[in-house]
Amino acid sequence: MSSTRPTALLITPILPEPGGSGRALRAWDWLCTLAKEYDVQVLVTADFDADAIPEGYPAAAVWPLHGQVRPSPRWGRAAGLLCPVLGLLSPSFMLDWLHPVQSQGAAPALAEALAGRAVERIVVFRLVLHPVALSALRSWPEAVAELDLDDLESAPRLSVAGALWRMGRRAEALRTALMGLQYRVVERWLGGAYATLWLAAPDDARALRTRLARSVAWRPNRFPALPQLAPRAAGEQVRLLFVGSLDYPPNEESVRFLLGLASKLDAAELAWRLTIVGRRPPEPLKRLVSRCSGVELLDGSDDLAGCYGSADLVLVPVFAGGGTKLKTLEALAYGRPVISTGQGVRGLGLEAGRHYLAAETATEFCDGVVRLARDEVLRERLVAAGRECFEQGFASQ
Repeated sequence: MSSTRPTALLITPILPEPGGSGRALRAWDWLCTLAKEYDVQVLVTADFDADAIPEGYPAAAVWPLHGQVRPSPRWGRAAGLLCPVLGLLSPSFMLDWLHPVQSQGAAPALAEALAGRAVERIVVFRLVLHPVALSALRSWPEAVAELDLDDLESAPRLSVAGALWRMGRRAEALRTALMGLQYRVVERWLGGAYATLWLAAPDDARALRTRLARSVAWRPNRFPALPQLAPRAAGEQVRLLFVGSLDYPPNEESVRFLLGLASKLDAAELAWRLTIVGRRPPEPLKRLVSRCSGVELLDGSDDLAGCYGSADLVLVPVFAGGGTKLKTLEALAYGRPVISTGQGVRGLGLEAGRHYLAAETATEFCDGVVRLARDEVLRERLVAAGRECFEQGFASQ
């Protein structure tokens, strides 16, 4: 610990990395931002391969907390589910919060390594790690603490509950809705010592009134530089693309919607092919896709740029969730025209007809696909405006 730079902690549920999931990408943006001024100590609660951390990683050190945190006790989770306001009394009533196992707090080895050295800033990524943050603040009470929720925890859960209900998964929907209610109470009324609470969507930041932090601010999701791809050479088929983790109910609902869209595309006498790229697809969904001609499912892909390069249009039929959709930003960055629901462009400041085509129903999506397939000028205009919007507001500096 010979550096003369000040020290910051980044407490995150996932290893920050530029090519990972949306959460990993936002954590990476935080790491890169902090590393400009601080020696950053990263505390990660998820299990990860320490040997996979590349040389030149911007953290001073990465501390694995896997095995050093535990969930709330079963009795507390059950009581908190039945009575959401109990979360205001103790973190032990929160269904998915993580708590330090040891009485001296999480990562005692870190505290020993930093003995006698002040920590100036603590950034906590996601409310689920609030108990870990409290233990860090006990060790370094003078640090300025900030909380990044990315999305509000309550509204997305209530929205996801709606998606689960529409797909017939009623028990999951009820449990998710109760979790949403629990978070709605905690987000607004739990007292906290955070200086700033950060959200990805500006509308959420403006609307939230909370006791967790002294101020609420907007921090957009940002991507590292992505190459704008050349338009795909004209072919006999219109190549359509959907990207999203398929173990997330709103994305599963989107795929089911797209499978229902197939008959309308056939009726429009349009030659088409749809590629769905997503990790961890449920088996029932895989069976549904296998019965639909013209649709292929890639269970994850290490070459997303290649998937976008093979596509003419990107479809974002998302009806639930929260925050801002990274799949939409990704499509804009790669230079692909987007057809999306309002939920799919939420919080991005995009203008329908200028940056993307708006659609909410299967008929509107079908009309949008046919229109873009036949109008090269419109495709080029959407691509140019979308890429400009990405570069001005969402590209990492």
